[in-house]
Amino acid sequence: ILKRFESPNGYADGSPEANLLKPDYTRVFHLRCYIPKSTLISKEERVRQIVIMFNGLNEVDRFDLYDVLGEHLAGKGIAAILLPTPYHLNRSAPVRRGARAERAAPHVALFQNPLLMYYNYKQSMLESDLLIRKLRHAVIDDNDFGFYQTLFDPRLQISILGFSLGGLRALGSFVLEPSD
Repeated sequence: ILKRFESPNGYADGSPEANLLKPDYTRVFHLRCYIPKSTLISKEERVRQIVIMFNGLNEVDRFDLYDVLGEHLAGKGIAAILLPTPYHLNRSAPVRRGARAERAAPHVALFQNPLLMYYNYKQSMLESDLLIRKLRHAVIDDNDFGFYQTLFDPRLQISILGFSLGGLRALGSFVLEPSD
């Protein structure tokens, strides 16, 4: 399931944080959600276990690893959500058909402006926090049309999994809120 997600953006215009989210594709994107079939066909059953997955550095085109892992988890009755890092996967610049030049890997822009790495990480933490609060029904947004309330038990057990840069993000999420 693809679920529209909008990043928190309470930053002043022109600030480094606002510039990080300037292209809309970095701020408004789709989560990839892998939901157990039993939850989808039941009116009463809610997800009680979920794994939030964070991608690795420079992943821009391929969701294969996360699709296989998410599908496997859902088959075992555990939901999964891929929350992509800014400038990665479906949050990277789209490539036009017939374009001759390849897009630069995300690390190029991040390393050219080292502060972007910090703001990227900061934004990732804000997004993780927002997603967890939505999953636990602590934040209810009318634009979600009851998605989280319909599918997820507010007391669900949340696990985090990250690959490469996503591993750092998972560790940071755990250190920030070890009891969540």
